[in-house]
Amino acid sequence: MITLHAAALEEGVGPHGRTVLAYTRMVEERARGGDSPPDWKPLEALVAVDDFQRVGAYGERMNWREYVDFLGRWAGSTRFEAALHRLVEVGELVFQELTERHWHGEAFMEKEVLVVYAFDDRGRIRHIAVYEQRADDGLWIAEAARAATGRGAP
Repeated sequence: MITLHAAALEEGVGPHGRTVLAYTRMVEERARGGDSPPDWKPLEALVAVDDFQRVGAYGERMNWREYVDFLGRWAGSTRFEAALHRLVEVGELVFQELTERHWHGEAFMEKEVLVVYAFDDRGRIRHIAVYEQRADDGLWIAEAARAATGRGAP
C-alpha cells in the first residue's frame, strides 16, 4: 500500500513524479503474491527498456531483463508495503523517500529508503538507484538480486 501523507501530493508533482507514483503502484500491485507469476510487461510503458539500469542497495547493477527477473523472485517470496513520505522532482530526476516493510515467511524487515529515478528525453525511467537504512540485513533481497544477475554485490 502506498500511503500518501500529503493529500495534495499527486496534484503537486510534475510529469516525472506522476510516472514514479504510477510505477510504484504497479510494482506494489504485483508484489501482493498470488497463484501465478506477475505480469511485469505493463511497466515497460514507463521504462527505457534498452537503456535501463538499476543500482540496488547492495551495489548490484541490473539491466531491465535482470531487474524483471529480480522482481519476480522478490515478489514471489515477500509481502510488501510502503509508506511514501516525500516525492521531489528536480529536472530529469525524482527523489522518493519511503518506509518499506517486507515480510518473508516469519521474518520482518522495515527500512527507510531513498530511491532516485532518472528519466530519458522521452519521459521514461532510465535509471533507478536505491539507498537505504535498515537495522537488519534483508539477505533474501540480496540473494534474489544475485540470482537474477548471476553476480554478487561488489
